[in-house]
Amino acid sequence: MVIYEARQWEKCKWNLSDLSNKESCITKFPSLREHFAVLEKAYYEIEEPGIKFESLVRYIALVYHRYSPYAVHQQDIVARKFDVCEFIGLNIKSDNIKKIIANKVEFVNYAALHFLKHEANMAWLELQVYLESYYQIMGALIDGREATGNKTVVDTAKTKLAIVKDVNEIKSKIDSLSIQIFNNDNELLNHIEKFKEAEKQDFLIHSPEDYSKKKKAA
Repeated sequence: MVIYEARQWEKCKWNLSDLSNKESCITKFPSLREHFAVLEKAYYEIEEPGIKFESLVRYIALVYHRYSPYAVHQQDIVARKFDVCEFIGLNIKSDNIKKIIANKVEFVNYAALHFLKHEANMAWLELQVYLESYYQIMGALIDGREATGNKTVVDTAKTKLAIVKDVNEIKSKIDSLSIQIFNNDNELLNHIEKFKEAEKQDFLIHSPEDYSKKKKAA
């Protein structure tokens, strides 16, 4: 088990090193509860996502807080997740925990993204702008390839090359912001669109199946 010394927790907003697993981190650190307030309400209204709420909060804070010693000293995101799970007393051989580590539990992914959104608010907003631009340009490229009638903005090779250049620049910026925001767990980028939909409904959607049902009902 990886355990860090007291001095290595000095910059961490929430020092969980001297907190036993029987003590409540959200009681000791009210700011943690504020971070997860909307998720806490949703957690108790949905099927339990394979982890107790207290453990979920500890896991997210230690894996993703930029000044957590686990984030500072372990850049390998999978190794970091395993280290944190062992530290907070989770069974890393459990199928549920393995799914959480692999980003296969949507509610936990939402919790991570919700936390990261508030950790890096300005960078998060900037990322949304670039993502929107990226999807718009990719949509224009697709429309251009499929058009058979009137000319489109991607009819000429010169225009296509300019658009590809724009896409590459935007993609580079997205990658840079992802590193800054996601603390090496860049796979979370793939969950942003579903996260934004779930956020609108206070995270009461917690599985891909529920997400699909909600979209069809809308």
